[in-house]
Amino acid sequence: MDYNIISPVLYGLLVGALFSLALGVHNKSTTTEITHTLFGMTSAQLLIYMILFIITFTVVIASVFSVLIQDLTYPNEHPVAFTVETFAVSFLPSLVLFIMTLLRGKPITRHTYIEYILLSVKFGLAHILMQFAGIYTSVFAL
Repeated sequence: MDYNIISPVLYGLLVGALFSLALGVHNKSTTTEITHTLFGMTSAQLLIYMILFIITFTVVIASVFSVLIQDLTYPNEHPVAFTVETFAVSFLPSLVLFIMTLLRGKPITRHTYIEYILLSVKFGLAHILMQFAGIYTSVFAL
């Protein structure tokens, strides 16, 4: 077995289990499942702050590596293909928002479109940063 792949998964499972345990331990019997409190915040607030922290941290680290490594080989050799790839990575996965909205019986509103654009920008930025940081070249030998 390749421990380079297994160990990050195990660490992620451990952190997730500890986080779930922490929220469960601080559960009040009068609250619903998504409103447990921890450190004076509801679990929903804590989750949002953690997600924002992780996204911000990841973008900062990827930006630093992008500036340091500057893996521009593929974008320079295939600019049209990289552009099409970036648009596909940005806009296609984000379509799940419309599917989720419809399957949950909610109307598609202006807010849905704004969230779609924001998610598309996030996916596109992540794709570009991963290319420039050399992640695709290193991990996938692309």
